[in-house]
Amino acid sequence: MDITFFVPTLNEESHIVTVMKKINIVCVTKKLEAEVIIIDDNSKDSTLELIEDFIDCNTFSKISWKIVRNGKRQGLG
Repeated sequence: MDITFFVPTLNEESHIVTVMKKINIVCVTKKLEAEVIIIDDNSKDSTLELIEDFIDCNTFSKISWKIVRNGKRQGLG
């Protein structure tokens, strides 16, 4: 593993796909083997669905995507 990214989220449906695309582009361009840990703080919008859809459609890169879901809002990333 070359690098690990931590991405905290709370109702980020308007930004999360862009963030994930940029991480993907950097890792592919630099040929990095990466781990991305997304910590969702109980989003009430479609953040989780967008994350899961992105991961399902981008299985070709050397990125290990992990989602940590807080069962209730904790105010922590």
